Parts: sequence; structure tokens; C-alpha cells
Amino acid sequence: MRCGHFCYSLLLIALWSPSSHAQIFHPQAGSSSLFNAHGGSVEFQAPGYSGSLGAGVVDGRLVFGEVLRTQFHGYGLTAGDDVLPFNLPTDVFVADHYFFGKGLGIAKKSGRMDIVVFGGATSLALGAPYFSAARAEQPFGLFFAQFQQSPQLRFLIRTIASEKQTVIVGMEWSPRKWLSYSFSGGRGADSPYLANAVVIEREKLTFKAVYISADQTFQRIGTQSTPLVSEPIKDNFYLGLRPLPNFSFSLSRQNVLSPVTSDQPSLEGTIHQLGANTILYGVRLSANLYQSRVSAKDTVGYAFSAERALGGKLEAGFDFYKSKSQGDFANQSMTAHLREAIAQSFSLTEYVTRSGGQTALNIGGEFLLSNRFSISLSHETAYLPFRATTRGGPFTHVYNLSLQFRPFGNLQLAANTNVAPDGTIRYTTAAGDYLYRSSGLESNGMLSLKIAKYVILGKVVDAAGAPLAGVALQADGQMVFSNREGEFLVRFPKRRKVNFKVSLDDFLTATPYTIIAAPTNAETALEEQAIPLTVVLQRTSDISRVRLPQ
Repeated sequence: MRCGHFCYSLLLIALWSPSSHAQIFHPQAGSSSLFNAHGGSVEFQAPGYSGSLGAGVVDGRLVFGEVLRTQFHGYGLTAGDDVLPFNLPTDVFVADHYFFGKGLGIAKKSGRMDIVVFGGATSLALGAPYFSAARAEQPFGLFFAQFQQSPQLRFLIRTIASEKQTVIVGMEWSPRKWLSYSFSGGRGADSPYLANAVVIEREKLTFKAVYISADQTFQRIGTQSTPLVSEPIKDNFYLGLRPLPNFSFSLSRQNVLSPVTSDQPSLEGTIHQLGANTILYGVRLSANLYQSRVSAKDTVGYAFSAERALGGKLEAGFDFYKSKSQGDFANQSMTAHLREAIAQSFSLTEYVTRSGGQTALNIGGEFLLSNRFSISLSHETAYLPFRATTRGGPFTHVYNLSLQFRPFGNLQLAANTNVAPDGTIRYTTAAGDYLYRSSGLESNGMLSLKIAKYVILGKVVDAAGAPLAGVALQADGQMVFSNREGEFLVRFPKRRKVNFKVSLDDFLTATPYTIIAAPTNAETALEEQAIPLTVVLQRTSDISRVRLPQ
């Protein structure tokens, strides 16, 4: 089912309908060698509907994207490209499964029942952060339903009809606020699937365990356009202990199916991790041990870091990494860094790295001039167990440059570069603005849209209480960034409880942080009655941002 011309017709009607008394437009355009994509998009919002149009060139091919969302008698209607979440209650380790569809969708919430129906074709998502497009692939139909029996018990079913069939049922039972048990079972892409999970969340203890019975052909949706996302299998667990306020300990085991290509069986790997963090005489210490096994080949990695504040403006740190794969030479590197907070909006960081018998000096930093201009250069180290020894082993160094500039009004210019371990520089540049239409199209005009009166607001600070700008936060999927004073605010049309999280990978600055304290949910309230949330982050040593294979 192809909806290109139909969807474009709906979008044009929505954009230029005489009843469209007030509209917000967000045009964006850019170019990226990282994504090999060049193009632009226009997002729009008005009372009763929203959507976007996008077009560009990806890998030398002209592609388009479109979506229109509206409400009709309590039904949520979608036409065009959509991201379709496919999560199960047993997804306690990787809870971000999804795929892309192009077609028509209907969603309805009635009492304790949620229903989603979508029909069309799976799609291959293309584009970059400044525009999105998709190419239709395999026809499919989807029916998702969830029933909330009580605040402690819910049931769900996930069914997909395509070239391969998926039918999975699940349940989640939470007899206590700190305890939950979940079950999922059925068939995914014609392969059997069975999972049981337990989660315990206490003040000083976090325990997650899941056992998944599935073979290497299991997929949630059996089409070649499914995103290549890792699936946990067999036994997996995580144990985190916080016996003292300044000491934590973690132990984990994960068995992962990492897809190589969409039409081949996934690659199976096992990762063990043992770690500890503490603060001793003002020095933040972190130690981690990794052991991974991929294709019958074992790799062991060690990581150690130390960091200490020297007065109010200096921070010094040291990192050591070493890995050894079976039958190969060991790889190791040492990095020392010094961070100088010259002013609240300006800091410098110097790195000295010793690796492979060579010494390198790198300089990074951040500069934030109000909300108009910011620039940052940072260094990051990640552990990638599926990275070949011939490419340097599982530890890899990455340097990132990020530039944000708002010269006037709502116009924003952005540029990012990534330096790969082989020295290749990849760039992304983009520009965007906001336009308002009341009668005719005007830039920065007055808008008569109704402003939602219920809010969630708060402040983001570091461990010393200083405000942090550019921190990405999500409240029920809505993304918001903290301003120069560390403050944020999200509006909602009704009073309700929403999910809240810190999105570490979407910060406007590239400096790595770890979460010290942050709520996982919040209650909306009138702006004058809202109780501010507090999010506390801490600059982290690079190794704490460990990435499992995606």
C-alpha cells in the first residue's frame, strides 16, 4: 500500500485550508557527510493537527517524507510516515524497539483499553536530523492492544501480518512499587519467543533479570527494512548496590543478538561487566572489568579512572584502558585531562593521551554565550565488544565538535563534526527557523493558539549546585532543553502523570555527564502551583558512557 500522493494531498489541504486560522511552521535544511544526506523539511502545527514535509538526496537518490496527524471524535489519525514502537513488558534492558511504517494509522484510548491499528508498508527510514524521509518496502498490517486490569496489572497483545507473522502476548504485574514481574510469549517472524523478567528497585538496590528463549532467526517484524537493533536472549541480569552514599557497585551479564544484515542470522555475543564507583578524599574513582565473547573469541577489557576538583575552577583526571583478545596483542591507552572553568559560560579541557607508543595532546572546551551561541569540543571513549581487534580492539576514542548559533529571532544555525578513529572527519550542518501564520504567512508574528495551562518545570544543576544549560529532557516523549539558568518547562493540556527521563545522548553540548538524581515520573499542575523538579548531573569520566552494540 503506497500512500505518497494521497498523503501529500492531505498535507496540502491541511496547510492551506481556510479554517487554518493559526499555524506554526518550522523549516529546516542541512547537509551531512556523516549521513551522506542533503535536504530539508517543514514541520507545522495548528489547532487540531500537525505534520511535516521533507525532501532530500540520500546516497545520491531523491527521497521524500510526509506525515499528518489529527484527532477525530476521540480517535488519533495518522497518514504518512510513522515510527511504530514495539515494546514488550519483558524489555527491561533494551526498551526502545521500533520500526518504520508508511500508511494509515488509527489509535484509540477508551477507559482502560488502548488500541493501535496501522496498515500500509514497512519503510526504510532515510535522512538526517534536519529532515526525514522513507521508502516503502513490504506490505503489512498491525494490531496492538493493551488492557489495564488494575494499577498493578496490565495485559497486551502485539500482532503483525506480513511476509512473516508475529503474535506475542504479554503481562506485567507489580504487587509492590519496588517489585514487578512480566511475561511475554508467542511467535516473532514465525520464530518462537518466550521471556520472563523480574525487576526490583530499592533505594540501595537495583536488580533486573530476564530469561529469553529465542533462536537466531527471531525478529519482532520479519521484513528486511526492520532497523538493525540488538535483542537480548537467554539469561541476562544486572545487580547494582549502593551500600554507602559515596560508593556503588554493579555486576551484569548480557547475552545479545546483534544483527549483521537484515537477511542474515544475527551474531551472538556475551558481555560480562563488573564495576565500582566511589569518592575517596575528594577523588572520584571508577573501575570496570569487561569480558566479552563473540564468535568463540574472548576479549577482556580493563578500565580505571580518577577525577578530582582542585578548588572551584579546576578539575583533573586520569583514565587507563587495556584490552586483550584471544590470540592477539594487547591494546592499551592512558589519558590525563585538566578542565579549567574560566567562567560560568567558558571552560577549557586539555587531554594528553598515550597509546600505541605515541603521545598526543588535544584541547577541547565549551563556550556558551547566553542562549545565542555555544561551542564545545569533547573527547569520549567507548567499549564496543563487536569491534574487531584489527581495528584497534573494543576501546575507541572519538572527538566531537558542536556549534549552535542563533543570530536573530528564532533562526538557529548548527554544525557538528565527528573525528573517527582512523582520522576521517564527518560533518553535519543545519539551519532552522520558526514562522507563524495567522492571516497570510508572517515571520515572528502574533499567534492565537491556545496555550496548555498544565506544566512540568524544574532546574538542572551539577553536584555543586551550578546550573547546566543544554541538557536534554523528555516528558512523555516531548523533548525540552534547559536554558542558561538550568531551567526547563513542558506544557500539557490536562492534569496527569507523565514519564520523565534525562536523554543523555541528545545534549546540546558534547560534554559527558552521569545522572546523580532525577525523577522517573512527574505530575502535571497549573503553572502557579507546580512544584519544581530537580535534576542533578555530574561530569563523568569518559569510560562511564559504555555503549553496548546497537
